[in-house]
This record gives sequence, structure tokens and C-alpha cells, in this order.
Amino acid sequence: MTPIPALLVCETQERARQRLTRRFEQAGFHVRSCDSAQHALQVLERQRFDALLCGLVLRDQDAVSFAHDLGLLGLRLPTVITSFQAVPIHVEANADPEPDWVRKAAEQARVIFTLKSACRASRRYRPRILHIEPDPFAASLVRTALARETDLWPGETDAAIETALAQARRPDLVILNPVEETPAGLPERFQRLARLSADIPLLLHARYRLHERGSLLPEACDLGLQGLDLVEVIQTLLLHGREAPRCAQA
Repeated sequence: MTPIPALLVCETQERARQRLTRRFEQAGFHVRSCDSAQHALQVLERQRFDALLCGLVLRDQDAVSFAHDLGLLGLRLPTVITSFQAVPIHVEANADPEPDWVRKAAEQARVIFTLKSACRASRRYRPRILHIEPDPFAASLVRTALARETDLWPGETDAAIETALAQARRPDLVILNPVEETPAGLPERFQRLARLSADIPLLLHARYRLHERGSLLPEACDLGLQGLDLVEVIQTLLLHGREAPRCAQA
């Protein structure tokens, strides 16, 4: 009998926690939720989980430095970091759609702010980051903004991704754009990435929300774009996850 996977959801917004919990329970997960990094750590000290889903900015800490702290405690489990839209968006039928560059700029700003916050939290923390972004302009913005605080490796091709993950000092974090704007084989690329890096925290560079058909997809999918479903992301990482400690070490 296949055991039910245990997922810890850490998200500050109460409505988002409720929506995420309900959706993952429908997908067959046992879900426990918390609203802060401190609370999540207390739960992880007492209970084993198979994966962690974390909001980008928590009530008491940013998610990137929190994932780093868990690694220092010896905790290795599939970890996904992203941001959530808790309230459904209602757009008037005749309203002009938000320009795509506005959405991209907002998503980049959230990620840049979070990473800069993580580095400020610990001056000795200079994360090694594998950045997978097919849009050259968007990739350049993020890399320029974070050049002083991080060691950022571009993952522009499958070969570049495999080379980065084969290094003796593997990345501390993978940043992935989960929106497919061109027929570039994003699902297949993510499958290969998961096989090589299921134990490395994954930051999905998009804001997610629960769509009408029940899928947890990036907001950009409202514009007709394709994106990675959040439930399928967690399931894929669990499939490829390695045997590793799942409880924090005192």
C-alpha cells in the first residue's frame, strides 16, 4: 500500500493556506499548515514530512533564508518556494489586460527583494543559484540586480543545467520560470531538473493562484500561456527525491 505523502505548507496569508491545504488534500496529500518560519521549524522538529511548500515572504522571515537555515540543521527534503494570490481576480469583460511587462517586472521584483533580504539576514550567506529563465531580458535583469550578493549560474540550456548540478559545490537554490511562453519543452525540462536536483530548494519565479478548473497555476496562464501545475511540481519532486533526513536536528 502506497503511503500518503505528508506536506507542510508554510504561508502567512490565511486564505491562501486554506486554499492550498484544500487543493493538496484533494490531490491525496496529508497536509499540515503553519503561518511562520518559527512555527514551521517547531512542527518539523516533531514530525516527518515528505515535502515543504513555502510562501516567498513569511511573517517572520523570508523563505530563502529559512530554507538555508533548514539545510544547516541537516534537513533535506523537496522544498518549493513561490508566492500565492489568495483572492480571486475579477477582470471586467471590456477591461484592457495588464501589459505582460508589468507582470514580469512585478515577479522579478519579488524574487530580487527576497534574495536581497536573505543575504542581508546573514552577511556570510552568498548563495550559489542556478537560474533557469528562457527570456534573455528577464534573465539579465535578475542577474544584474543580484550580482553583488550571489553566485548566479545561467541555466540557458539543458547542458548548462546538467553542468551546474554536476559541480562539487552544488547550487544552494534553483530559480525556475514555470511559465512556458514558447514551445520550449518546459515539462520535459522540469522532469530532467527534478531527477538531478530534487533535494535543492526550488524557487518558482511566478505568482500562483487556484484557477477555476481546480489547478494551481501561474497567474500568467490567464493570458493563454502554459505553466507548471504546483501539485504536479510537488509530485514530481517526490518521485525523484532522495532518501534524506526529514526532521530537523537539534
